[in-house]
Amino acid sequence: MAANKVVDQIMRTYRQREWAKLKSEKLRLENEQLEIKRVREAVKALESVMSLSEEQRKNLVLLSGADELVQLKMLLAVYRRVLPLAELQQSGKANFTKD
Repeated sequence: MAANKVVDQIMRTYRQREWAKLKSEKLRLENEQLEIKRVREAVKALESVMSLSEEQRKNLVLLSGADELVQLKMLLAVYRRVLPLAELQQSGKANFTKD
């Protein structure tokens, strides 16, 4: 699954760069433009992999207060929770489609 590869790469970077411990304010205060750019790219990749609609993207920005690092953390959390459900659907053990 292509989505898993994208998420695995993002998670690897997430751990290596210790983004979980960071706050966006710190990145901005330290003028870490390269880090902010990396976070933005990760958010865009996840939005693409998760096929977010324009409305969902706008809601993500609103919920996160336009904070890219918060957006990344939210998308990773959603992906981790949706993946087991998608696997159940794919294996035929569950049916989440609307009939």
